[in-house]
Amino acid sequence: MLARCPCARGTGGHGHGGWQLDLEALFAACGAKTKVILLNTPNNPTGWMMPAKDQVRLVEFADKHGIWIIADEVYARLVYNGQDCAPSFVPFMTENRRIMVINSFSKAWAMTGWRLGWITAPVAITGELEKLMEFNVSCPAGFIQQAGIVALRDGEDFVVSARNRYARSRRVLVERLSNMPRIMLPEAEAAFYAFFKVDGVSDTLSFAKNLLRDEGIGLAPGEAFGPEGAGYIRACYAVSEDLIHRAMDGLATFLTRNAL
Repeated sequence: MLARCPCARGTGGHGHGGWQLDLEALFAACGAKTKVILLNTPNNPTGWMMPAKDQVRLVEFADKHGIWIIADEVYARLVYNGQDCAPSFVPFMTENRRIMVINSFSKAWAMTGWRLGWITAPVAITGELEKLMEFNVSCPAGFIQQAGIVALRDGEDFVVSARNRYARSRRVLVERLSNMPRIMLPEAEAAFYAFFKVDGVSDTLSFAKNLLRDEGIGLAPGEAFGPEGAGYIRACYAVSEDLIHRAMDGLATFLTRNAL
């Protein structure tokens, strides 16, 4: 489920406005059968990040109605507001509170594909989690587990360096997209994605295929993230500034050639 859906909205164009989660709409969508709220913050693909004040309201609501919160926080270290980490649900956790927090080495430590992560959860449910892991993934390979130890022990400088690189690339991408006609780019606070609209483009899958064929540029169509993503396009800026400039040059050429 996207951060913008079913209750979030993107506003503004050319880099103004941002993504928001309408908590009242979320609460209204919950009923007697609601058991879990699954939240991805910071979010892929939007880059949205839940503010701490909204976390408080969500935890209070979940407590009142006996609903679990499962928070996917794998992009927590990739924030660009001067903070070291995104607001987390971990500080709200107690042994009697229905909260689980999922995290991973994939993003901040650039270990995507190694499938190494961790879950913070009440002790009472660890037995069930062990069963789930045993029959689904068994366990990561030993050398991957050792890599995780090294990442935690020695990897902080890498995390800071990577975040600084992404921040520079983010500035380049946002500036280039904001200066292009037909682009509506909501602001995003975290992760390493820009999720934007192109005026006049509704079939973003065809748009992405044609862009790849004509210019060799790979962008992800919003439909890949569920029906709520229709009409949006995701660009990843976890690449060099030079590559972003080259991609944006190609995108500008493509938009000019396919002007409305």
